[in-house]
Amino acid sequence: MTTKRQRKFTILIIALVLGLGVFLTWYKTSLPRRFAPLEPNVLYRSGQGKFNQFQNAIDRYHIKTIICLRETKKEKNIDWYEAEKKIAEKNNVNFIHWPMDSRKPLAIEYQINFLKMTQDPEKTPILIHCAQGRHRTGFFAGLYRLVIDGWTIDQTLDELYQFNFGHNHPQLIDALRRIDPESFRRRMKDDEVPEP
Repeated sequence: MTTKRQRKFTILIIALVLGLGVFLTWYKTSLPRRFAPLEPNVLYRSGQGKFNQFQNAIDRYHIKTIICLRETKKEKNIDWYEAEKKIAEKNNVNFIHWPMDSRKPLAIEYQINFLKMTQDPEKTPILIHCAQGRHRTGFFAGLYRLVIDGWTIDQTLDELYQFNFGHNHPQLIDALRRIDPESFRRRMKDDEVPEP
């Protein structure tokens, strides 16, 4: 091999090793899109993740419950759903699937049960997500901020817009505006709220 060829070969090997290193670092550290803590050790939010991204979140943040808000009936490919269920089972993580339309909140029973779960050390930390981590996830994040954290609606909406909550989902915004936090807190204490 000539010296010129040897240099090219060496450069190629170095590039491959560096590329592999970058890929492995990403694979072992990346999290689902829009991943963020709402309250560390209690509640995290995100969009849909890949298999390794959910594993990284579970490992790094000790996730005990995943709540998936994505619908499956409208989608042709639901491989993501099966993969997510498997990763949850493999890690003994409670996997909850509450399919939600991105323009209409789930019934109040879901909302109350979600809030109750955030107060249960057996179920927290929780990761709640939808496809993009914007609207459905944003609604539940807003619910948490209003009822548990006692934020105002303006503070809540400011945070939602930081996560790209679109203005084309007025039904979810209206539902958040109608929430009476004190009424929700009373209902959270009611053991008679049916499981959804």
